[in-house]
This record gives sequence, structure tokens and C-alpha cells, in this order.
Amino acid sequence: MTGTITTTAAAATEEQQERHLYKVLLSYNNLSGPINFMNNLSNNLGVLYLNNNQFTGTIPTTISPMLLKHWDISRNQLTGTLPSTLFSSSSSGNLKSFQMSSNFNISGTFPTEVGLLTKLQSLEGDDNQFTGTIPSELGKLTGLRFLQLNHNQFHGNFPNQYLCNIPIIIIDCNGNGDMNNNTIIHNCHCCQLCDGFTP
Repeated sequence: MTGTITTTAAAATEEQQERHLYKVLLSYNNLSGPINFMNNLSNNLGVLYLNNNQFTGTIPTTISPMLLKHWDISRNQLTGTLPSTLFSSSSSGNLKSFQMSSNFNISGTFPTEVGLLTKLQSLEGDDNQFTGTIPSELGKLTGLRFLQLNHNQFHGNFPNQYLCNIPIIIIDCNGNGDMNNNTIIHNCHCCQLCDGFTP
């Protein structure tokens, strides 16, 4: 399947809303264009997989549909920063898994507001251009079971005291950065899977 998805085409009718459309799987196609059509999808939608396409543009500033639980936008061509409002809006509270891996050009610091996603269980943001430190606010997510942030430009010390409760962590650490140690995460004592390093 190729082409773009317009906001009009994605608009849910009242009949669709009543039928409680729960899952939309559009993975592994050749869809392109921005993903702003999400705002017109059914509010009852719980699963939205847009991964492995050619979507471009930036990530929306809020999560819509309101009840979205599983969202995969990985392996596209999305750019720009990860908006802090994406995590702080009331509509983000139901999110359990969020995959944005391998867009390669999502950049900027990782918003500390991620700590507001209290139901989040899996977070994947590897193979992008995130900078700064890994936020300790991730430690507020007591249900988080999988964290993958390798192949970015993070630096500084890993917040062990906050994140050691996460069963599986995959990051770049202790020798997997550049020659000036600018992209190395240091002292990741509790990381079970450090990319390029076994603790």
C-alpha cells in the first residue's frame, strides 16, 4: 500500500466510534506524508502501528486518540524533537508501549515529562539523535519493563539509583561512544544489556 493518509480519510464516523474500532495496523507498507491524521482517528482506538513506512514530518504534540495504549512509529523518516507536551497531556495517560526506533533524525533532549506516563511498560527510542542525559524521571515509571535507548548521542552518568528497577535496559555505555567520550553513558551498573559492553 502506498500514498498518504489525509485527515479527511482518517476521520472516524459516528458509526465507527460506536463500533469501538480498537486496532489499526498499517505496518510494512510504503505509506508517506505526515502523521497528523492521527487527530481524526476514533477516540476508542487502543492500538496504532505505523512502523516500517515512509512517514515524514514531526511527531504530534499530543497523543490522539484519547485511549491509545500501544503506539509504534518506528522505522519511518520522522524528524524534529520529541515534544514534551506529548507526555504531559491528559490523553497520554493510557500509553503502555511507545516505539519510535530507527527514525534516525529525531533529536534534542529526552523530555523529563516522560515520567508522567505512569502506565508505560515498554519504551524504545534507539537509532535516533537524542542528546543530553537520560532522564532520571524514567524511574517514576514503576511498571516499565523494557527500555531501549542505544545508538543515540546521550552522555553523562547513567541514573542507576532511579532506573535499576527496570528488568531490561539497552543503552550505549562504557566504550561505545566517540573518541572524545561525548556519547558514552558512564557507570551503568545495573544495565543488563549494554550495547557494545557487558557489565
